[in-house]
Amino acid sequence: MKICKYFIILFALEFASQSLAGKLTIGVKASIYDPPGAPGPTPMVGGYVSYSIGKYLNIEGAVEWSNYDNTTFMPITVNTVYHPLGRKVFNPYIGGGIGYYYKKVNDAPESTIGCQLLLGLNWNPPQAFGLSLEIKYIIPDIKNTSESGFSYGGAITGTMIMEL
Repeated sequence: MKICKYFIILFALEFASQSLAGKLTIGVKASIYDPPGAPGPTPMVGGYVSYSIGKYLNIEGAVEWSNYDNTTFMPITVNTVYHPLGRKVFNPYIGGGIGYYYKKVNDAPESTIGCQLLLGLNWNPPQAFGLSLEIKYIIPDIKNTSESGFSYGGAITGTMIMEL
């Protein structure tokens, strides 16, 4: 819970302290999600929008989807992502955030608030498209941290520069 509060505060402070001009990135994700209690890993797909609010920080919103063992899992998340080396052709990142997690098991829907931690590497050539690899630790319910899982995957990104 403290981690989630930290990222909310960091997001608010950084967003308030930066100008609103930046880089907007739109991408699609594909990963392997290892949900708790499931017999094995399952595919997860989704999309995201990321906005750079400085050389080292961006805010990302994502929607993903997975289906396994009569279960539909759909996280809708907001993350703060820190790039310690700035924006280069290859740039590692670390981040985290909060999310709304929808889960439907055998026609019984449930919704929770959770959080996640991210670790990854972007490859952004000078052209408008790039790739990323990411490991994500997901806690879909902050009231039940024992039900957590990992996601391993990548993304294809497209970038546009825009002034707000």
